Amino acid sequence: MLVLGDQARENGLKDSLLERLSKLYSSCDAAKPYMEQLNNNYRCHKEIMAIPNKLFYNNKIIASKKIEVHPLASYPMMFVCTSLDNKVKPDLESRLLLDEVKKFKKAWPAKWPPYDRTDVALITSSRTQVMYYHVCIIIASD
Repeated sequence: MLVLGDQARENGLKDSLLERLSKLYSSCDAAKPYMEQLNNNYRCHKEIMAIPNKLFYNNKIIASKKIEVHPLASYPMMFVCTSLDNKVKPDLESRLLLDEVKKFKKAWPAKWPPYDRTDVALITSSRTQVMYYHVCIIIASD
């Protein structure tokens, strides 16, 4: 787990629960036979997994399934930067994001399972943007 805040670290949030349990039980001989690190990841694209794999797992995690990237994308993630100075209003930003999602939906590969908007992960910097995005979807009758 990556914790950047000094106060969070000082209050014991530097290590995740799994890390603390692993440290605790790795020193217990009776528990060692039951401890196993799962190294195969079947759900995440290997390029997305690369950063946490390097930072947290000492490059021990293996991408066990080839996950295809959308034909319009050159990478399994896409970043849409609408403003570097936060002067773009959340409703405009949400509409721009919705336009990008529509492009991907229109070019959805026929060999894939049918498009489901719950398969698309959107990460925004504020809850307001999420709210505006949902309103845009409703208005656009996704």
